[in-house]
Amino acid sequence: TNKVFQENTKNNRARVVPVGTKSGDFLIVGGRPAVALTDRGDATKTTPISGGASLTLPSGGFSLKPNEASLAFDGTWHLPVTGATTTTDNDVPVYFNAGKLQLTASGDPVGYTDYPQGFYKQAGFAAVRIGK
Repeated sequence: TNKVFQENTKNNRARVVPVGTKSGDFLIVGGRPAVALTDRGDATKTTPISGGASLTLPSGGFSLKPNEASLAFDGTWHLPVTGATTTTDNDVPVYFNAGKLQLTASGDPVGYTDYPQGFYKQAGFAAVRIGK
């Protein structure tokens, strides 16, 4: 639900991901930046139903192993980014350090800001084109 620009679906792959991975999460997998397209294979979602009961069903992607999720290795995604403001420009490097995406860091960027024309900018979030 946080996709801004379509990824190349030919590059999507199922890969082992950390426990708790949900669709839309940013990850580094095999040294490469990625965004989860599905919840992890062993994820479940509980929905309340009438009479105070609830129903728990799998929410991970179809045919995934319990420790896998489907991942996109490109595309542009609306993600939480420390340092992003309502005036952040396009093509600003985005880094992943200490488990967070951020604008101020060192090393190689994991992506760049990539706002479409007229995109609503929100402090603490950015449209990030992942990959190099």
